[in-house]
Amino acid sequence: MALKINKFLNEQKNYYPFGLQHGSYNTPARDYRPIGDAIEVETVDRNPYRYKYNAKEYQDELGLDWYDYGARNYDASLGRWMNVDPLAEVQPNKTPYHFVSNNPINRIDPTGMLDNPIYDTDGNFLGTDDKGLQGKAIVMNKENFTQGMSHKEALSHSLGAEGLNEGGLDKLLSHKSTLSSRMDWKGYVTFGEAIDHYHYGNGEPLYVDLGKINFKSSRLSVDDFTSRGTNSLSVNFFMADTHPFNSNILWYPGESNLGNVFGTLRVNLESANGSISLQNYERYGGGFDRFDFNRADQFIADRLRRGGSPTPYNFYGYGKGSINLTKPKVFTSDNPGLKKPGEF
Repeated sequence: MALKINKFLNEQKNYYPFGLQHGSYNTPARDYRPIGDAIEVETVDRNPYRYKYNAKEYQDELGLDWYDYGARNYDASLGRWMNVDPLAEVQPNKTPYHFVSNNPINRIDPTGMLDNPIYDTDGNFLGTDDKGLQGKAIVMNKENFTQGMSHKEALSHSLGAEGLNEGGLDKLLSHKSTLSSRMDWKGYVTFGEAIDHYHYGNGEPLYVDLGKINFKSSRLSVDDFTSRGTNSLSVNFFMADTHPFNSNILWYPGESNLGNVFGTLRVNLESANGSISLQNYERYGGGFDRFDFNRADQFIADRLRRGGSPTPYNFYGYGKGSINLTKPKVFTSDNPGLKKPGEF
């Protein structure tokens, strides 16, 4: 018995970056009615699917032609919000009506509200949700915060500007003005930057996007987890086997910005498609790793830069990383083919 399924494109819409619809080659809503072996096509006035640009509900009542983002309404013909940003005072250098900082190619605004990083009610920096440092701000009670928490959960705890105590706004603005100059602003750090921060960062933690760490430059794969019947493994990504007598730690060296920056990590497999998270530890202040050196290497590391005060620091992560599905056998740009001695 064969089952034949016919699929039809009911509607097609194309948009400019700010959301204004292309005018010439969109298809309207249509009805498809089978008549024997033929199909009758009829253009209809109805518009049953109302979630369009950025999957937001299109509102054509009263001829407004706005999109409902939840916190605010958006007019694609202007590229501007039609309501003031609920936390406009957090970014006084920008109009409270701007949309994604006028950069719809590289940025999104899923709710129309300020988002990430996160501060407490006194304006103290707490960390980030799973979106990282870039963005505006969320104010919440400290007890509700967990580093790397989902953006949706973070927004559910948002108190808005009115949640800030006296003096909190000035403190928040002062800290936030420094974020774009941080080396972790882009979501990752190179080995050279990690060394710089070791010398000049005064022990302040760094925040990295796990999705921007090239775990695929190592030979770690989903097969390593499934073959061992576990979803959590300790992996040494460093170029040298620093745990030669510990069979519980896999040695899969990766590129310099993975192995030399992070070394040995506890990797948790999140799904069979290779999505991973990293284990956090209390000894790292709730982070997943600490940038420091053993005694022999510290003597060298402390002399790699002039001045400063060499100080270990912690790494905090957000988002999800990705590993190989199977062990790479050949060289590719993502998989330089680094193998443990004796492995093929």
